[in-house]
Amino acid sequence: KHGSMVYMISDFRRIESIQRYLGRLSRHNDVVMILISDPMEYQAPEPGLYPVTDGRRQLLWNTLANAATFKQKFMQRFEYLHSLCQRFGIHLLNLSTHREILKPLRNGLHQTRQKNLFMGKLDAD
Repeated sequence: KHGSMVYMISDFRRIESIQRYLGRLSRHNDVVMILISDPMEYQAPEPGLYPVTDGRRQLLWNTLANAATFKQKFMQRFEYLHSLCQRFGIHLLNLSTHREILKPLRNGLHQTRQKNLFMGKLDAD
């Protein structure tokens, strides 16, 4: 529906696959992308081999070889996402799993709503 508020909550690991739809979606709607991240995405644990599982299979995660690239890969993904949001006029909130989420989420959504009210995009309650 045109004129709707659309919330997208994700880690946006495969943002490239939906990039072409973001322009169309944001053209007629207010879009808020909420990035959920975890410190493990940008700060590798101590170098070593760690068992990981998906509930069916178990693998060894080797942090010896790629510990230095963790933060770099995360920052590249974040910068790409940020540039997409700027290009399409999409609001971006960044929330982390290791911090309290409710207050930053409430503040971010309030700021988004205030900006939209100022721009005349939402009806006042």
